[in-house]
Amino acid sequence: MFAFCRLVATTLATSIKITDLSSSSNCKSFQFGFYTSQRVGKTEEFDSSPGYITDVGKFSLADGNTDVLKLRSLTHRVGSLDLLYLCPSDLGKFLSQPQPGRTHKAEDSALESVLKSSRDVIPGVMEGGLTVWDGSKHLIAHLAAKFSPSLFCGRRVLELGCGCGLPGLTALKCGASVVTFQDYNHEVITNWTIPNVLLNLGSTLDTEALQSSVSFYSGDWVQLARRWESEGEEPYDLILTAETIYRPDLYDRLLRAVAATLNKHGSVFLMCKAAYGPGGTLCDFVEAVDANGLFRPEITEMQEDGVVKFIVQLTWK
Repeated sequence: MFAFCRLVATTLATSIKITDLSSSSNCKSFQFGFYTSQRVGKTEEFDSSPGYITDVGKFSLADGNTDVLKLRSLTHRVGSLDLLYLCPSDLGKFLSQPQPGRTHKAEDSALESVLKSSRDVIPGVMEGGLTVWDGSKHLIAHLAAKFSPSLFCGRRVLELGCGCGLPGLTALKCGASVVTFQDYNHEVITNWTIPNVLLNLGSTLDTEALQSSVSFYSGDWVQLARRWESEGEEPYDLILTAETIYRPDLYDRLLRAVAATLNKHGSVFLMCKAAYGPGGTLCDFVEAVDANGLFRPEITEMQEDGVVKFIVQLTWK
């Protein structure tokens, strides 16, 4: 543990740019909120103890906003696989404008707050927004390079903190039997994640065939864990997540969700950087895993676009 922390400290000293969260999408920029970080030496807005939503939503393909499908889509290629997703900036502009026949709902306020402020993270309100995080692309690139597509074939796959949903889309296109997408915000699921899945299906027949194998959840990880446990949800073989440890208060919540959903012989693949502006660090997360006592972490260092990143694989002890 101490050797690993020294490795992270050295990485921080030699490559300080890895502490700055960035989006690889050429359509979207972001900004975190107010936080003073001793690690990165800058001030950002951040509430260290946000109040999390308590509602949990479950959705199907039929719940997606199909009006957005007319917007421009982008393509991310992984090997021979093309993944389509709606351009975040075009989607944001569309959703920020009044739409004919659209009734304003109370739940729209979170999305409105983000769109008006150009921030993708407002702790406890919006966690990720309409951003394609670099880590999601790096995660699927790593899995494609290390494993064959058979990694997903016939497996039950859960993507936590999905946003755009690229890892889940990869699993879906590589033959996963079940794919569940989870994001903190209902608005992200219905306006972005589900439409992205629809973009990748290709035909009505595919949509109908996949109704029973694709599902979507919104809500806080702790509340979701309680719901999954109470309903006796079948566990998942693989859990994919990227850039989800950017705040220290997220560690235990993430581990709670993993403990409630991971098959006893399953694996979690988490892509992250060494440290983030809002205070989260890989070293602290690994210490949280150690304190939790349920999982065994295996850490792989890699470089993407000159930035040091890490894959954390968690398995049950």
